[in-house]
Amino acid sequence: LTSPKQILHLCKSGPQQVINAMNEFVPQTSHVFEETIIDSFVIVVGAVQILSVNVQGTVIIGSDAVTKVKTSYTRSLLLTPATPNTAASAAGWDAVVINDQISFRNYSPLPKVVDISNQQNVIPPPQNNSPNNPNNNEQQIQAAVWQISNQCAISPDLARQCFFHANGDIQQA
Repeated sequence: LTSPKQILHLCKSGPQQVINAMNEFVPQTSHVFEETIIDSFVIVVGAVQILSVNVQGTVIIGSDAVTKVKTSYTRSLLLTPATPNTAASAAGWDAVVINDQISFRNYSPLPKVVDISNQQNVIPPPQNNSPNNPNNNEQQIQAAVWQISNQCAISPDLARQCFFHANGDIQQA
């Protein structure tokens, strides 16, 4: 793009013009769902709950053998509940997207994900938790870290950080 006229030609206004431009300029894609990881969590800001959804996956761009390219992407979305009496709620939407970002990169296989939710005592519980033990405070911390790590299926290091970030409140961690 070398001239303002070329740039202006790409600017579209209105739903139908945007859809037509996407159909004209955006190549056909197909997702490889076997190579997709979705992570989500809720962020509370005051009285507002925001759902953060992060998707990492693989997409095949192009439809013919010459132009077909396998690439990786990351998409991050922030959603809030649709408020009553708005266009979104009137249209039947439960949530509104407040931010949507996507980035593409050269194809790279995702790491293997292992479900450890059914494994018991992934980290052995701490021993010698008697009141006479001089290291009792550290033993209590280790017990809390062990509990958080097993319940949340996270590493002990991350569990320990969560424990201290929550000022020792296991439920908050």
